[in-house]
Amino acid sequence: MKKLLISIGKALFYFLVYFAVQFAFILGYVILLMVIGKIDIMSGDVQKVQDQMQKYVMGNVVAVTVVTNTLTILAFLLITLIRKHKIKEAFYLNHVPARSVILIMILGIILNFTVSYGMDFFSRISPAFEKSMKNYQEYSSFMQDSSLLPLVILTVVSAPLTEEILLRCFIFTKLKNGMPQAIAVIITSITFGLLHGQILWAAYAAVLGSILNIVFIKYDSLYANLSMHFAFNAASFIVVPALYDVTTVVEGIILGICSVISVTFIILILTKKRTPKIL
Repeated sequence: MKKLLISIGKALFYFLVYFAVQFAFILGYVILLMVIGKIDIMSGDVQKVQDQMQKYVMGNVVAVTVVTNTLTILAFLLITLIRKHKIKEAFYLNHVPARSVILIMILGIILNFTVSYGMDFFSRISPAFEKSMKNYQEYSSFMQDSSLLPLVILTVVSAPLTEEILLRCFIFTKLKNGMPQAIAVIITSITFGLLHGQILWAAYAAVLGSILNIVFIKYDSLYANLSMHFAFNAASFIVVPALYDVTTVVEGIILGICSVISVTFIILILTKKRTPKIL
């Protein structure tokens, strides 16, 4: 029981660090906006303040998230140095063969196609799912309104890097030291899903989180997870525009093919021997 509580405590510590950095920066950013007069709380006009918050905070949410993610990673690095742990070991910077990296990246791309075509396919044939899909699109609309470069930096680099370091290098590894590995996988996967908020987004993120945990267990390397996560997110810039050019039948066929390929690649990863090396 003591070992379990210690592992949970360590995992919660890093989770709290993540949220503390996010909160501290956003709070400081809002205070700065107040000081320079961009947010006029002295006016007493609640609607005006809300509009200003929407414009300067939510309107810059991509840039703000990139900054908070960067600060979070720096905080984890600082904690690691303070505790006198080796960066390479703490961040699981273990070698992954190039062939495996390619395999993992292809899996990430195919998984994105499976999720994207799957959601669009079921929204076409199910009214209930269509409603959830519309809610998902509204929830993620802030990203669609952002400039391409900041959006690419956040989606393809910043978010995957921060999430993998937090959830795999620190939370998952701490949890598995005090509980069965399968339970740690479930907790981390659900946490990964919840971080994405909207129910549809959270659902597929939880499934993706499970696969990312399998990859991490198999390769014991941050590089492996980043390869898959980078590829999955980057594929969004390819597959989403393509959704508008196919019929429901064709989309169903593509979904079936992608599903079979995804399962095949996951089996290949599960059956491959792991040979990590510290760079």
